[in-house]
Amino acid sequence: MIFTAIKNEWYLFICELKSKKPYEAEYVLQFRNTHVFIKFIGAILEEFYGVNLIENGSVRYILFDKQQSNRYNNTTLKNPKIEPEPIVSDNKTFLVYKVHHFDAYEFINSCYAQR
Repeated sequence: MIFTAIKNEWYLFICELKSKKPYEAEYVLQFRNTHVFIKFIGAILEEFYGVNLIENGSVRYILFDKQQSNRYNNTTLKNPKIEPEPIVSDNKTFLVYKVHHFDAYEFINSCYAQR
């Protein structure tokens, strides 16, 4: 979980990391568990500090994996726009951003190139 503010707006990034091909049932369960935990933390913040974490922020679910089923599904910096995929579990919809087989060397090299 990553809590941050971007341009004065609060965001919560819930990330799931998989080292192989992800199975939807597994990562959805992880997202659901984290969602419940966030609701618990939010209830504590609202009760004692008057802060509504869920209403005052934006939650993003991100799945990172090493899936290499074909060369066309890799996420690259050349086309960094990723659209979320709706995934429904027990009438709860999660908009999941999937990042496939992102090459760390490409990322690091692009950071140095921008200097």
